Amino acid sequence: MMRAAIVALLLCCAATAAHAHDPSRSLLTLAVDGDTVRGRLDVSLRDLEDAVGLDANGDAAISWGELESRRAAIEDYARARLTIGADGVECPSQVEQSAVDSHGGNAYAVLDVAARCASTPRSLRVGYALLFDVDPAHRSLIEVQAAGRTTTAVLSRDEPARDFELARLSPWSSVTRFVVEGVHHILSGYDHLAFVALLLLPIALGRRARGQAELRAAAATGRPETLRAAAGEVMRVITAFTAAHSTTLALAALGVVTLPSRWVESAIALSVLVAAVLNLAPRAPRLGAKLAFGFGLVHGLGFASALGDLGARESGLIASLLGFNLGVELGQLAVVAVALPLLFSLRGARTWSSAVNYACSSACGVLGAVWLAQRLL
Repeated sequence: MMRAAIVALLLCCAATAAHAHDPSRSLLTLAVDGDTVRGRLDVSLRDLEDAVGLDANGDAAISWGELESRRAAIEDYARARLTIGADGVECPSQVEQSAVDSHGGNAYAVLDVAARCASTPRSLRVGYALLFDVDPAHRSLIEVQAAGRTTTAVLSRDEPARDFELARLSPWSSVTRFVVEGVHHILSGYDHLAFVALLLLPIALGRRARGQAELRAAAATGRPETLRAAAGEVMRVITAFTAAHSTTLALAALGVVTLPSRWVESAIALSVLVAAVLNLAPRAPRLGAKLAFGFGLVHGLGFASALGDLGARESGLIASLLGFNLGVELGQLAVVAVALPLLFSLRGARTWSSAVNYACSSACGVLGAVWLAQRLL
């Protein structure tokens, strides 16, 4: 009964992943100069289509004319949901659509933001309520600058407002917040989780061995036969994945590597499909850390465009990267800590371990193929 419950749980987790999609994000930068706050808000056209409707002719392509025709609706929508306050008093603000920009290969409307406060603020409060009713997982990445100091933050449905003490702004004050975002990213990124699960399965369950010769061959290849040994191999694989993920995330966020998000998301889906096929093929080599590192380079690009656009100042970007990467590692380790003992307990039952590997790898493979088709089309 317990084993059946484990199988059902894993299949349910895989089924929920069918709705994985690119994350919804906006970018907000604000600079305080005297009693004036100026900045810009970048919101993707895809999100604005869901919020106010832009595609008038229904051709799935938003033209400049369609965007201009909805200018007033866009400005009203943003103005009603973005508030700026100073020392407990709201500052009257204006929002004006000015241009279109590109982030990670996606088109964003640029909204100029200006607010006039009653006096030079000591504390700034930013309230943000855009798109949460459309996508509860939506995030707004914010940078606040004042008197040469800067900090970054993330606003979400659960935390839609933040207070900033302008005299104490520091890029390192946001590290904890980005640790949380890293954990959220890996736990809500079903394609990332599917890939991690596929790396974990062959280590925890082992290959099927049908005779003494195959058992001796498995032992010769170093297949872990104890939970402690399996945990050590999992740690090597996860560390390889994180090292690669962190490397390309940093390179992309710093602008060294730039790839369209459609290519990146398609490659992530392909990594899930390839890992699933390798798990299902009885004679396929166990790539382990090599596979994790190779495809980890691709997975690291998945969140990079937003972080790169967030931090104009290098110190702010470094703090965000460190916090985010730490959160990703903690999230992965939490998943492994729960899943590894459960999966390893099935190793002694050949029928159950084979069934779990086949069911989970097949489900992830199907999902990888579906995600790949969706993202390419």
